[in-house]
Amino acid sequence: MPMHMAVHGPPGAIYTFNGLLKAPSRFHQGRLPLPIHTPTMSTSPPASLRAPGTLALHPLLQYSQHDLLPGLCTALLWDLRDTPLTSARHIAAHHPLSAHELTQPATTPRVTTLHLTCGLLHLPLPPDSGEGEGAWAMEAHNPHGVTLLDVLHALHAGLQTPLTHEEWGALCVKQQTRVGAAFDLRWRAAGAPMETRARGVVRADCLLRHTLFAGLSVSLVEPDSCMLTVRRPAPPVPVLPPWQD
Repeated sequence: MPMHMAVHGPPGAIYTFNGLLKAPSRFHQGRLPLPIHTPTMSTSPPASLRAPGTLALHPLLQYSQHDLLPGLCTALLWDLRDTPLTSARHIAAHHPLSAHELTQPATTPRVTTLHLTCGLLHLPLPPDSGEGEGAWAMEAHNPHGVTLLDVLHALHAGLQTPLTHEEWGALCVKQQTRVGAAFDLRWRAAGAPMETRARGVVRADCLLRHTLFAGLSVSLVEPDSCMLTVRRPAPPVPVLPPWQD
């Protein structure tokens, strides 16, 4: 069954790659320590010789089935629409990731190419293409071993790719309306609105409100592949006047 891009759920819900909504659970409001990651220095065999699911992801990239904090299933806070160098941070820190963290290997063992997909980014192809559905695959590549920054850059660059006329035409009217509304909200809120509007609709707009990074899961089917989980931002907590407390 083709997966539609229109996804709804309760505020703060987590949308996983398998299409399930996971409601946020309660957790103590404590500061979490920065993850300590010491990758092994073993040479990774070619992907063709490595069984799917044998990679271990850096702790900052891992999707967790259990909330680390209410509504947060990963240690990395990042809106996928923003540049990762200045906006990605650890949930226990108030500053962007350091150069040391960004240059750490993304996987153990190290790989030179990491394939990235997202369940929300499956697009119906035009009828004359001969194919039923196409996945917008992203790829992080580094001949010396893929790093955290390589992965974040690959995700950001892939989601900033403009939609082609054929891709837009393959969306149903309902999808076009919702993606168009997400595009309008994004360019109006941008620092350079006219420049952003001129670039047109990008793949990130197809995520609708699910724009926050929620971790990666290693594929059990394809070697050196991960699936991206995204989530909706939690709504702001209303501040009541003193006499209503």
